[in-house]
Amino acid sequence: MKDMHRRNFIENIEMIYLGGDRYGCHAGLVMRSLAAAGKAVSVMIILIVATLSSATVAHAEYVRLASGQPVLSAIMLSPNIAVPNDPAVGTVLQSVSVNRGVYASTTSCPINESVIVNGPAVPDYSNIFLTNVPGLGVRYSVTNRWGGGYTSVPYSDTFNAYSNTSGYFVKVELVVVGPVTGGTLETIPSISVTFSGTCFDTITKIQPVQAGSIVTVNTCSVITTAIPVALPHAVMASLPSVGSTFGDTHFSIGIKCAAAANAYLALSDAVNPGNTSTVLSPSPESTAEGVGFQISSGPTVLAFGPDFAANGQAQTWFAGRMTAGANTIPLTASYVRTGPINNGIVKGLATFTMSYE
Repeated sequence: MKDMHRRNFIENIEMIYLGGDRYGCHAGLVMRSLAAAGKAVSVMIILIVATLSSATVAHAEYVRLASGQPVLSAIMLSPNIAVPNDPAVGTVLQSVSVNRGVYASTTSCPINESVIVNGPAVPDYSNIFLTNVPGLGVRYSVTNRWGGGYTSVPYSDTFNAYSNTSGYFVKVELVVVGPVTGGTLETIPSISVTFSGTCFDTITKIQPVQAGSIVTVNTCSVITTAIPVALPHAVMASLPSVGSTFGDTHFSIGIKCAAAANAYLALSDAVNPGNTSTVLSPSPESTAEGVGFQISSGPTVLAFGPDFAANGQAQTWFAGRMTAGANTIPLTASYVRTGPINNGIVKGLATFTMSYE
């Protein structure tokens, strides 16, 4: 009699399970029957839990940006970034764009797009953000919706979209926001791009920028890049012996500095680049013989040497401490006798290279 009772109970449970719609409307009946039976409680609870969990449905619609990784590959800047002399605020020193690509199904709900910068803004700017290099900020822009033009970050928008495979560009710009002192770019804020909606899973991607670029400030620049120097007419009596000089003619090199700096000057003989003496060689069109030129700074006669471009080094001379603004370096050109003189014309060509620190 007991076995028959138990068999009927199990059959009743099976009928309830098979005949139900697998939702909570039959769960109360099953639990009441189990309470009366006593032994099959754990089995039926597992069945009910499994049945209820099977009702969850994943979103079939989607929006995807680039790879499946939450952090995208870093945008690469140039390893060396030169800052021109006295750049105006707003000057863009570097601009790099990358296409991350966006992929979307036809969505039945609006798409919310939000792009934020993960760092503090430069004071008085809403879309330029601080780096660790004084005077240098970073500005981001992204594609407006699918395939549109650039829009500045931070940015948010809500729009209806259609199935699409499109370019999604991210542009990073290094912008002058004040006096740039130079250094290594070590801190560059990243951006976070988020797409969300009620009909698809939210995605967020982080776009970093590779650190390590060297920012070099061009402290000074040469104002007078070409300097013609006309010496007076000379006669043989003006240069009585080898080494004698005549016709001192003053000229100057003009430079402009963004800040105070030490300036160094290197002179090279354009006709004879290997010349390391203090006498500038006559050019090929010269017809006079026994005469050359020398250039001096005050009482010091300057020696020539190889150009910086030849081997990275040159015979340099300390031109002085330059101040912020316009500066001049005064020099003097003279004839110098080098041997027996023949009448004619004499020309010379020298180049100069300035360096600063």
